Amino acid sequence: MRSLEDIIKMVDWTDAQTRILINERKNRNVEYHNLGRDRLPFWESIAIKINEEHNTHFDGYQCKKKFTNLIRDHNVSYLVKPG
Repeated sequence: MRSLEDIIKMVDWTDAQTRILINERKNRNVEYHNLGRDRLPFWESIAIKINEEHNTHFDGYQCKKKFTNLIRDHNVSYLVKPG
């Protein structure tokens, strides 16, 4: 049986979906930081926007995980960049 992590990794994100995710998180930065510890509704609202625009079925957890992975990948690529 596959773990939840494996299932999430299998989700393909288009560039347009990823751009909405990044822009929503960036444009709502103050809101994000004022939420405290329960931020799942924040991510759910982003999932709804992506789903409405792209006829997809993302949930808040997938959006949160995708954004976290984008940050991680950016940081890793920055650290291993020569020069």
